[in-house]
Amino acid sequence: MENRARLILEVTATVAQEIGGERTGVPDFASFAYK
Repeated sequence: MENRARLILEVTATVAQEIGGERTGVPDFASFAYK
């Protein structure tokens, strides 16, 4: 269950980063965790 929540958070953060970039205030940690 925690894994699913983490996946949702990572995907949401990645999408938000692509859409808003710096405006959304999403840290690069999201993309870093993906690598």
